[in-house]
Amino acid sequence: MIEYEKAVLCAVLEQKECLDLFAPSLVSEDFVNDIHKRIWSTLKELKEKHGEASAVAIAEALPGDIEYITALRDYLPSIGVFSTRDIETWIEKVKDRSKLRTLKKRIDAAWTDSYAETASRIIEVASDPDMDAGDFRPLSQYLPEFDRKLAGYLAGRNESCLSTGFRDVDDRLGGGLPLGNVTILGGRVGVGKTAFAWQVVVNVLRECHRRGDGSVGFVSMDMRAEELLERGIWAEAKVDGSKVRRGDVSQSQLDRVLEARQSLEPLMERLKVYDKRATSDFLRYQTMRMMQTDRIRLLVVDFAELVADDKASEVNRIAGIYRNLRELAKSTNVPVLVLSQLNRDVERDMYSSYIPGSDNLKLGGEDVASTILLLYYPFRYQQMGKKLVVPPVFEYQTIDETDSSEVREQKLQANKGRLYLIVAKSRFGGSDPIKLNFVPEWAYITDYDPESEKVGVVRLVARKHGM
Repeated sequence: MIEYEKAVLCAVLEQKECLDLFAPSLVSEDFVNDIHKRIWSTLKELKEKHGEASAVAIAEALPGDIEYITALRDYLPSIGVFSTRDIETWIEKVKDRSKLRTLKKRIDAAWTDSYAETASRIIEVASDPDMDAGDFRPLSQYLPEFDRKLAGYLAGRNESCLSTGFRDVDDRLGGGLPLGNVTILGGRVGVGKTAFAWQVVVNVLRECHRRGDGSVGFVSMDMRAEELLERGIWAEAKVDGSKVRRGDVSQSQLDRVLEARQSLEPLMERLKVYDKRATSDFLRYQTMRMMQTDRIRLLVVDFAELVADDKASEVNRIAGIYRNLRELAKSTNVPVLVLSQLNRDVERDMYSSYIPGSDNLKLGGEDVASTILLLYYPFRYQQMGKKLVVPPVFEYQTIDETDSSEVREQKLQANKGRLYLIVAKSRFGGSDPIKLNFVPEWAYITDYDPESEKVGVVRLVARKHGM
């Protein structure tokens, strides 16, 4: 791997024209290595004084570094590079890394961890003459902001929430995901967490595309970016991805896949995906860096337990992850949707409804999140042969021994296509589950339609989309 600082210095030492052309492009502080800073600073000084930086002048100015400079002149040939045509790229890399270091310093300086702040720092901040006097303010001073938001509400603009694109979910949450807050989306394995999050992302991206402004950040700890895209195209095309991978696809299905790819392409330009190992501190840093160039409307983390923070105990590790994500949401006023696996306790009873609660979140998160959403897919347990006792409020179809085969099949199809979203915590209350339509083989989730009870979700979707 090329070391860009060495490459730049090697180029300007060996070719006078490079120094003439690119001396104004960098300052010594752009280099991280102290020797490189000294060399670059000296080269520029010699050029300004004498019009060039000759080998003799360099040796006289930096006698203690001459051995290093001699080795530096051979750097590019030593790695098999015999041209300086890429020097502009090398310089851009050095500048980019310099900007990142500067940004990180600013973020670290500005990011106050209230749990670790010392008394001396508190006194220092409180004594700052540039700070407003006193922390308590009359609530009346926020009335103009209320008036502005009220005008927006009446005009159909909700500036406190981001619409998920799901009708009933937005209604229950007072407009959507609250800005500047963490929303946890929990569920057991295979109940559609990523599918739901993906559909929210696509809905937000469509609105961004319509407005010509905004992007979404997606931290994919669970799957690689290309896998995420693949799943998204299957869902958009409404095809079974496992069959496509086997080549078991009809011409009409292939046409839908190609159409889905084409329709998603302009949206994917606005979706910024990070799929490498990272700590929550690093994700915070990467997000702040991204926000220098993109107006991020939503950040999704899939999923919390895979974020690579290292703490003495798992409880402290997860608590630190959620706390960092909450501070990120607050400081940027961006909603952060965090996916989380539920623990196995919800499935331990032999005869149960298997309905999840916030206490099933792995190692908490309730105290940090303003909203907790839990996905519940009872058909999963029905498929496993478990005995279900689902409360009437869910309107789940109970299979009776006296049911005819036709009625039984209709009930099974209705149950298979029904996914529930339980609002375990919200500022807007409400305890009834939200019904959604779900096609698991497509990883596709959409608003609930009562007609699906009669014809099934697959047929209903096919009818709506002319499939």
